[in-house]
This record gives sequence, C-alpha cells and structure tokens, in this order.
Amino acid sequence: MKTRSLFAAFMVGLGLVLALLWALEGQAALGLEPGLDVASPSVERQVCLSGCAYSSVQDAVDAANNGDVVKVAQGVYTGVQFREWGTQTVYISKTITIRGGYTTTNWSTSYPATQPTTLDAQGQGRVIRIAGGISVTIDGLHITGGDAAQSGWWLPEGGGLYGERS
Repeated sequence: MKTRSLFAAFMVGLGLVLALLWALEGQAALGLEPGLDVASPSVERQVCLSGCAYSSVQDAVDAANNGDVVKVAQGVYTGVQFREWGTQTVYISKTITIRGGYTTTNWSTSYPATQPTTLDAQGQGRVIRIAGGISVTIDGLHITGGDAAQSGWWLPEGGGLYGERS
C-alpha cells in the first residue's frame, strides 16, 4: 500500500513540475520573461518633475514592462534623445499605457483639462515615436513642439506623433 501512495505522490509532483515547465515555456513563446506569476497585474510607473522615481517619461517607459501604466503628473516635459535612428522626446517599443493629468498627491484620478501634462520636443525632433508591432494607449497628454525634419530620421513625417508600421 505504501508503494502505491509513494507512486501517487511522485506522479502528482511530476505533474506539477511539468505544468510549471509548460507555463514557463508558454511565457517564453509569448516573448515574456519567464516567471511564476503568469497573470501578474500591470505595474504603475509615476513621473513628475521632481520627487518621483522618474523625472522623465522616457526613463519610466524604459523601466516599464509590457502591460505597465506610466502615469505622468502635470507639468511640461522637454528634451529629446537619439534612440533607434531618430530624435524624439519619447520612444515607445513595448505595449504600455501612458496617461497624463495627475498630481503628485493624486495618482488615482487623471484630470488633464485642469492639470495639463505637456510633452514638448521644442522643435528638436519628434515628440512621440512608436515602434511597429505593439499596442500603445496614450491619454491626457498635450503634444507640442515636434519637428520631424529635425528628428534625424529619413521620413520627415509625424512631428507630434509617429507610429511605425509593423
């Protein structure tokens, strides 16, 4: 009888190990980093001009993983950087949400009309460039000062927002 119990316990354990390996392999096939939490909720990244973990939208986007939400407090965010053959304020290459209109005292509700969040490339390149093959949500942002001709990219289109084809 003990042999059957040990065999049953072994089979249950083997089944759990195989299920875990299948889950990890499935994550890798989807382009996700392997981990035990397959259905983990998105992470919220907070950006503000001072006093937050991120003071630039690009830094928060770089730190984000697919599915994360980047919340940006009111203010004017300037500056461009060269990334992927072009100059822009924000380059996005992953499936994320960027939402403006927050304050440093209220990260739960966005009010972009009364708490404007502005991304300004100051005529030095594009404001936002989105890589192909991803899904991005942009909400509550004022986009200004973009100049695609100054982006360094061979296509002088989409000074404010440029989405690449997949």
